[in-house]
Amino acid sequence: MIQIIKFGDIFNHKECEYIYLAVIDDRTYTARILDYDLTKDIERVSRIASAGGDRAARVKNLKSQLFCYVILSTEEFKNRAANYATGASSNLTFDLRGSLNDEDRKNLKEAIIKDEAYIAPELIEEIKKNMI
Repeated sequence: MIQIIKFGDIFNHKECEYIYLAVIDDRTYTARILDYDLTKDIERVSRIASAGGDRAARVKNLKSQLFCYVILSTEEFKNRAANYATGASSNLTFDLRGSLNDEDRKNLKEAIIKDEAYIAPELIEEIKKNMI
């Protein structure tokens, strides 16, 4: 039986959890689901960056990709971040685990489109074509 993978499907690869975004020109775009500790670290740094002042200026000099994430509400991954600036790969194995809920799919699509300065233009175009 052939499994069709679609935007928002969750899979394991090399002991990490990922969200499938798209395949474009033999490259698979994914978002990595971070563990709770990394999620808290990213949220803390993001709060510092948005607060202003000297610390904020230093934090904003970090790679902007650090801030390319959404916090998930899908029950199994609730309150964990999905980092969608992890790039693309051509040799993934897919151990499907389920799918994001509708709210997370919508939020992830909107966030990717909004962060056009850091995301591959072809991925943004693909997602725009398939917005529901």
